[in-house]
Amino acid sequence: MDGSETCPAATCRRDGNKLRDGRKHQVLTDTGGLLLEVTVTATNVHDSVAAPELIEAFMAEPGRLLKLVWADSAYQGPVLAEAFAAHGVWAEVVRRPDGTDGFVLARRRAVERTLVALAGPATEPRPRAPT
Repeated sequence: MDGSETCPAATCRRDGNKLRDGRKHQVLTDTGGLLLEVTVTATNVHDSVAAPELIEAFMAEPGRLLKLVWADSAYQGPVLAEAFAAHGVWAEVVRRPDGTDGFVLARRRAVERTLVALAGPATEPRPRAPT
């Protein structure tokens, strides 16, 4: 989420890979795209560092249950593996099969739709011409 004009300096950092200022959403959705939990971080915080906080926030509420999490390759590492293991959650990294094209994989489509909805319209709507 670009926030270069509205982001307070204390919570807004630069993502070196994408060369953007702003914040990132870490989201946990069900398979239909229903938002279960969200955390917001500065863009320079790696996904594998922010995800344990997301899992902890979701699991802190009584009665919540996760068995399987599908994630992209950014959500790996020992700290994240420990967070999943502490709650008995199995994490499966979804990778694009070799030789295939396209950006969004079938299992990630639900979360991508949720991220688009969180971001809002990409551009201002054009005014209608008078009739």
